[in-house]
Amino acid sequence: MYSVIVLDEDKDDSVHTKTATTSQIDVPSSDSETQDTRRESNCHQVASLLWKDLKDAYTNLYVLKFCIWVALATCGYNQMMTYVQILWVKIGGKQQVAYNGAVEAVYTIISAVSTLAFGQLNANWSKYGEAFLGLLTILQGVVLAISANTDSMFVAYTAYIIFGMLYNIMLVMTNSEVARYINEDSYALIFGVNTFVGLILQTVLTLTVAGEGGFEIPIRSQFVVYGAYFIVLGVVYAVKSVFNMCSR
Repeated sequence: MYSVIVLDEDKDDSVHTKTATTSQIDVPSSDSETQDTRRESNCHQVASLLWKDLKDAYTNLYVLKFCIWVALATCGYNQMMTYVQILWVKIGGKQQVAYNGAVEAVYTIISAVSTLAFGQLNANWSKYGEAFLGLLTILQGVVLAISANTDSMFVAYTAYIIFGMLYNIMLVMTNSEVARYINEDSYALIFGVNTFVGLILQTVLTLTVAGEGGFEIPIRSQFVVYGAYFIVLGVVYAVKSVFNMCSR
């Protein structure tokens, strides 16, 4: 009789132990599910915020026109920077390579000083921004066309410095105007997207103009194409600015 009671008590203890163990196992499982749910919720929230920032920026026509210029101009600028050394070798021969580094240093200094000075300028860019972009972009195209047809290294170097300085000045203006009308938390997103689109366009331009399977245009003719690219881009913005002024 006593042994039966002891056995029953042992069974009861075993049942309680198994129940406790089971409940202890269930708790982590419940916590894991909660963490997964929280992660999904956070990811959904982040995606919603990113989409909202993108939508707010690119549905604003004032912001969009500057973002388009940044992407297209960055495409052309990067393309010029990639192939300008080849053009210099074509113009002056390999003996001129020693001066290329000095020109790069001068370009950096002049661009930094000019952009800092330009940043202090207070102008009504909502009224004159398109005209400003149009005229300076056309000037960039003319400078590239000159560098493509010159036999003087001094002219080629000067054209390079002027082109880069104009690009940096206009980039300061466009980015500052874009920043005025978008959420502060979305600066990196919008500027990053603009640059990414510019790199995609540059890839297409490289494959078309210089890549294997493309037209494989000689280097001087390439810079004529790049000059025409900037002239067309500038004309579009200049014409749009004239149209807007007339409509007012």
